[in-house]
Amino acid sequence: ETAGQPNVDFPMPAGIAFADVDETSGGLSTPYCPPNVVLQEAFKDGTQPTNLCPLHAPLAVPPPPTDQFGTPVTLDTTGTIVTDTTATTTPPAPPPMTATTATSPPPTTTSNPPR
Repeated sequence: ETAGQPNVDFPMPAGIAFADVDETSGGLSTPYCPPNVVLQEAFKDGTQPTNLCPLHAPLAVPPPPTDQFGTPVTLDTTGTIVTDTTATTTPPAPPPMTATTATSPPPTTTSNPPR
């Protein structure tokens, strides 16, 4: 009852549209909006919201982790990072040791600061 009068249904006026709206954002509700914030609201046709609620969306899946070179990494069961170590190029061989390099004595100069 309202003001002592019984509730009476009345015919829907022409030009009215209904939309489920997220009361937090004011956008059209999505399946991800909590049910307790979704309201069905009446609008003059053409004035209802057209943008979806920006606050409630599926969780984004983060990209897979990579090392500093962009190589994909995976975590093993112990939590240590394992990197794909497949070599694509072979590093050059070090230069051969020469006899003078291997047998040269260390430098004998000393630094004696003036007193």
